[in-house]
Amino acid sequence: MNNRLLYTPKERRQFGDLKKSRKLWIIGGVGAVILLIAGFVLMVRAESFRVSAISIRGLDSLHEDDVRRSLRASIAGSYFGMVPYAFLLATPTGMLADKLKHDFPLIAEVNIAKEFPRTLSITVKERTLFGIICNDKVDEAVALQEGKQTQCVYLDSMGFAYQQAPQTNGFLITKISTDMPDIAVGTQVIDRGMMQRIVEISQKIPSVIGTPIVGYEFLSAIAHEVRVITRQGFSLMIERDNDLDNTIYVLKTVLEKEIGSKRNMLDYIDLRFGNKVFYKLK
Repeated sequence: MNNRLLYTPKERRQFGDLKKSRKLWIIGGVGAVILLIAGFVLMVRAESFRVSAISIRGLDSLHEDDVRRSLRASIAGSYFGMVPYAFLLATPTGMLADKLKHDFPLIAEVNIAKEFPRTLSITVKERTLFGIICNDKVDEAVALQEGKQTQCVYLDSMGFAYQQAPQTNGFLITKISTDMPDIAVGTQVIDRGMMQRIVEISQKIPSVIGTPIVGYEFLSAIAHEVRVITRQGFSLMIERDNDLDNTIYVLKTVLEKEIGSKRNMLDYIDLRFGNKVFYKLK
């Protein structure tokens, strides 16, 4: 019998060792990733990092319990069924802010801050009431045919409708009458440009005419104009895009030099055409 010495060439041995080493590295890497994922899942599900306290500041009309209940419901979900929204580092503050504004139209601004390890700090700014708007100028025949009733909503100083309102008469709250077929809570009922003009009129004109403003008429067919209703019974027609300071100067001049003591007979003053003014007595 012949004896033969079997051996593996050096290059093959090195290649085999390299393959084993790579396998070990791959197995080790996969194991490390699994451990990291498992550790992360355990961490995000641990109670010590979940939101347990919610502080809320800035509320006036809204109830804190209602706001807190909405927030709790919002953070009850999770990302892909794995990472809870309640895990502080993963809490989606933008989504929570949008949800609060949707649930509570009275909220104008929301700031949400995370305070480690388990607190959400909420700062709210509520809308400023300007008055109510009612679509009581809708054509009666159209309203009757479509079975629609007059709608009224509370309006803020930016023209945003944030809450249902009752129909009202009298001078306790400023009223805007419109012919819009639908005015819904949570919508921009009057565009900001017109609303800014209405607010400026409310601030500047009463001292000139010597009587409070009690309401406005705003018609969609002439959306660049507004009719101002005064407590003394006469009205003013004003163009949105005209220079308001010049309009006020013209109004003051007409009241002093043209109308004078006949003011109690005044029906309206049309100020839409710059320095050319029309007025009517009753």
